[in-house]
Amino acid sequence: RALYDSTPIGQEVEVFGTNKKKDGTTFPVHVRFAKLDDILAIANVQDISDAQQAEAFLRDSEARSAALFEDAPQGIVVADSDGLIVRVNRQLEGMFGFTREELVGSSVEILIPEPARAKHIGLRAGYAEASGSRTMGEGRRLSGRSKDGTEFPVEIGLSRIESSDGPLTIVHVMDDTVRRELEEILKTSEE
Repeated sequence: RALYDSTPIGQEVEVFGTNKKKDGTTFPVHVRFAKLDDILAIANVQDISDAQQAEAFLRDSEARSAALFEDAPQGIVVADSDGLIVRVNRQLEGMFGFTREELVGSSVEILIPEPARAKHIGLRAGYAEASGSRTMGEGRRLSGRSKDGTEFPVEIGLSRIESSDGPLTIVHVMDDTVRRELEEILKTSEE
């Protein structure tokens, strides 16, 4: 009666029910009252245990995904179908010297040296049509451009996912400076 008196008609409240027929355990329920007349009301009681467990699982899953994205050993850029950056991880920030705020909403071409930017727009459009996962620029030497204008060698991997906001391209970026320096040292020593 106290719950009915304190709950406006039609408003849903969350309380705990008790399973008296089994073991007396409590479980979360939503209760909504509907008034029939001045004397009678109907209470709709719905067990929400499963829904709460699913929500908790989803929250945990999202937290794990966010940690994997943020702590990945390579830089990651997520771009929309227009080539605008929607998300980056901290490794990418450190690699290129931009802050997250400077990158999100910018064109991915901000990370590419000037001579290659115009060509990249066409390549990006071609990838959008072909999609799939692949390494970018196989057999070619690719470069990234940091905030201060410094160019450095990179290796790129691409993958595409569908989201509620449309297709997204995930770009994995690895600084290739050390490997290329080692190649040069090996080449020099062989000569």
